[in-house]
Parts: sequence; structure tokens; C-alpha cells
Amino acid sequence: MGRDKALLEVDGRPMARSVLDALAAAGVGPLFVVGGDARRLAALGAALVADRFPGEGPLGGVITALHHVGEAAPLVLVAACDLPDLDRTVLDPLLEAARSTAAADPPQAIVPRAGRLHPACAVWAVSAAPPLRTAYDAGERSLHGALVRVRVEIVDVPAAPLRNINTPEQLAR
Repeated sequence: MGRDKALLEVDGRPMARSVLDALAAAGVGPLFVVGGDARRLAALGAALVADRFPGEGPLGGVITALHHVGEAAPLVLVAACDLPDLDRTVLDPLLEAARSTAAADPPQAIVPRAGRLHPACAVWAVSAAPPLRTAYDAGERSLHGALVRVRVEIVDVPAAPLRNINTPEQLAR
């Protein structure tokens, strides 16, 4: 995109604000943003956590979020900033799956599927941090590529709320 996607506006709102609002409406919290320009992102009103791997892709952001939460919570819902249509039709099924996971061998990632997997909006167990870091250290930067290292539960959801904005053409639409 050539600029910070978090603050790009869709329907008059920064995309990251739309994501934060969707998470809050689903009862997720505390909310924080990983990475980016702290001065510019302050307008979002959420805590900012410095990315441990700036410019290295989404896997580093997930690892950062998991390390930030640490022992404070066993699960972290991570959602990319470029999902302006994210809503409870995706979040509620993910959160329900997280609440109902078996204690004996719980998944380390609960990932929505809408035609394909969407790990950029998923519930991650803090226990996934070590295998994700191993994947990162081996050169992996893709969340899809790192999924093979963790136990995954898949939840089918509608596709429309997972529309992401990656190009100026998609933003214009």
C-alpha cells in the first residue's frame, strides 16, 4: 500500500478503528495494537505494543501479541488491521470455539475458514508462541506457513466480514 494500512479510511473510519470496535462489541479485551507509528496510532485510543519484529510480516505481530499477554491470559484473539468489515458473525463463533475447547489437548490456534483459512483473524493460545517462534527463526513469515507447527481447530464462518484491503484498488472499491 505504501502507507500505514491501519489508518486508511473505509467508509470514513480508519480500518483499525473498525477492527477495534468489532472486537470490543464481541466482548474482547483488553485491546491493544501491535506495531506502527505510536504518535499517529494514538488517535485510535488503544494501547500500543511495539512490534518485536517490525517490518517482518504478520507472524512477528502474532508472536509479539502472545509474548505481550504472557501469563495474563491463555488465549489471544488477534485480528489484522485491514479487515474493515469484521463483525460478530466471525468473532462470536471463534470465541465460542475458544470457550468450548477440550482441556486435554486444546488447539493452539482457532482459525476461521471462509473458502480458505484466515489466520490473520484467529484465536491463538499463548502456548503457540514457542512453535511460532521456531517457525519464524527458520525463516517463515507467513501465518499460513506457521500453522503447520501448531494444533489447529477450524471454524466455518461467512466470507464477507473477512474481506481485507491489500492494494489501492481494493481500497478504492
